[in-house]
This record gives sequence, C-alpha cells and structure tokens, in this order.
Amino acid sequence: MKTGTIDMASPMDETSAQQAAAVLQKVAGLTKIAISTASGRIAVDYDGEQTSVQEMRALLQRAGFTLKPGGHGEGGCCGSCGGR
Repeated sequence: MKTGTIDMASPMDETSAQQAAAVLQKVAGLTKIAISTASGRIAVDYDGEQTSVQEMRALLQRAGFTLKPGGHGEGGCCGSCGGR
C-alpha cells in the first residue's frame, strides 16, 4: 500500500471536493481519499500495482481540475533523499 498527495491549484469548495472524490473513486486500487478543502490537498492511499498518483493527477486534469505542478512527495516518497 502506498500513500500520496495531490495538490490542487487553489482551495476547493465542498462541491468541487465532492466532484474530485467522485472522479477518483473510479480508480482501481484506490483505498482511501481524504480531501482538505482549505488547502486543496487530496491525500490518497492506493495499491501501487494497480494505479499511481500520476494516473490520478491525469484523470483529475482530464475532468477539468487545475492542479499545482507535481513535485517531491507526490506519489509516495521513496525516502532516498531523506525528505529534502
């Protein structure tokens, strides 16, 4: 099981959060979605054999959501840099 985050370009209202959750719930291997509307951050737990944060980001973008550019920590940290 892996954990990752997806950062939206701006905070979300409740309707947008529900729409994003509906898009992500279709992803095979996704086991948990937690959305912080104030920060626009979506935390996900998923099976790395079935999906990836990159796939979820692409799905959200195709659905019309604007995301911050991907960066360190998105998709689960490998830990090799010590979090720097």
